[in-house]
Amino acid sequence: DPVTGLSNYGYRDYSPKTARFTTVDPIRDGHNWYAYCSNDPINFVDLWGLSAGDVKLAFDIFDKNEINQMVKNLTEIQQLTLDAKMYQPGAGGNYNLPEDWKTWCNQATYDVAESTGFNASVMYNSEGRYNTGAADATNNLAKAAKDEKSNILQVSPSIAQNLANEGITVIGALTGSNHLATVAPSSEKYDPSTGPKISNVGAEVGIMTTADGFGTKAWENGKVVFYVDIKQKASYNASFAKDMTAE
Repeated sequence: DPVTGLSNYGYRDYSPKTARFTTVDPIRDGHNWYAYCSNDPINFVDLWGLSAGDVKLAFDIFDKNEINQMVKNLTEIQQLTLDAKMYQPGAGGNYNLPEDWKTWCNQATYDVAESTGFNASVMYNSEGRYNTGAADATNNLAKAAKDEKSNILQVSPSIAQNLANEGITVIGALTGSNHLATVAPSSEKYDPSTGPKISNVGAEVGIMTTADGFGTKAWENGKVVFYVDIKQKASYNASFAKDMTAE
C-alpha cells in the first residue's frame, strides 16, 4: 500500500520498515506467543496467519527472469573483485601502494554493494568510501540496522544464504573487528556449522565458507553478522565491471 507503506498478506498486514506484522497471529495458542512459527521466530514466520514457513523479506517483487539475472550479476561482480589485481594480498589496492601488505576487504565489499543496488553509503564515514575502513563500516552497518528509518536489516545466517541465492546482496561483518565480505550464491545445501558461502577478499581470496573467511572461532561465537538492504533494486553497474576487468 503506497499510503500506509504496509504489505498485505491476506490475513495480516506486514511493515517492511520494522520487519513486523501489525497484528497478532491468529493461531497463537494460549500463552505461547511463538506457536505461529514453531517456536523459532528467527528462522520462521507465518505469512498468512495459518502455518509456519521459511522467512521471506518484503523486497520489491522480482520475477524469475529478474532473479536469474540478479544472481548472474552478483556472481559476476564478486568474481571480478576476486580476480582484480589491486585486491590481491600484497597489492596496493585503490591507492596503488607499492609492496603494501594491507588487505582490501572493505573496498571490494563496497565495489560489490555499489554495483548491485545495495545502499553502500550507509557504510561510509563522512570522508567517503576510500577513507572508511572495515571496522568503521561494521559499526555503521550495525547503527543503520538499529535505525527504524533505515532500510538496512540484520538477518540470520541461513536467510543470508537464501537471499544471496536469489541475487540479493548480503554483507557479512565481523563484530568488533575489521573484516567484511559479501555472501555468494551457492547451489550447495546450507551447512550451519560453517555458515554461508562468501566472496572473500583478504589474506585469502576466493569463494569459501564464513568459518574459513572470518575464522572458525569468530563464526562459532556468533561474531559474524549479516545485513541486507530491503530496498535493493535489480540494478547493475556495467561500466564499473568494465573498469574492474581492466585492472
